[in-house]
Amino acid sequence: LGQFPPDWGGQFHRILQFDLQTIHALRFFLQTVFRKNTFREGQLEILNKALQTDSVIGLLPTGGGKSLTYQLAALLQPGICLVIDPIKSLMKDQFDNLRKNFIDACNYINSSLKTREERERETSKLSGGKVIFSFVSPERLQMKTFRDSLLKMYDRKVYFSYCIIDEAHCVSEWGHDFRPEYRRIQAGDASPLRT
Repeated sequence: LGQFPPDWGGQFHRILQFDLQTIHALRFFLQTVFRKNTFREGQLEILNKALQTDSVIGLLPTGGGKSLTYQLAALLQPGICLVIDPIKSLMKDQFDNLRKNFIDACNYINSSLKTREERERETSKLSGGKVIFSFVSPERLQMKTFRDSLLKMYDRKVYFSYCIIDEAHCVSEWGHDFRPEYRRIQAGDASPLRT
């Protein structure tokens, strides 16, 4: 296995779809962009499915690197990655972490943007294709004006690479009263997100 760390060998049998050259390239991005030495258990499997543009349910423990898997996949695909996240502090953390890694083509659109002008400016960045990552609240996705702005993007040849529903476990952990809009997200909600 050459330059791979000793603990990596156990993952080899589950990742036969990736050749060694691809794995080396992914590791290069992991080390160069995210400053991590190795992939954690399960990350390569999630990346494998995501890079094949398959639907993926990425289940890793807390702190297991789920965000890194969709962020790396999104950087390697054309288009915008829309992340639906129910918790403002987590949006801000992911936004800040991307910025720390010099990925500044990102924004968030939630109730922490206090003025209409701020929300319109950030929505305009998204609809104009000026971001790679956009973090939005489930409530924002339910708003007709926001969904209409997403639909218009296709006509301007601005496309999406991924739609991520982050922190889905919150519903099961905190009950069905947790953010009803989050629980109501359905496959049809992604219909404005054209690839």
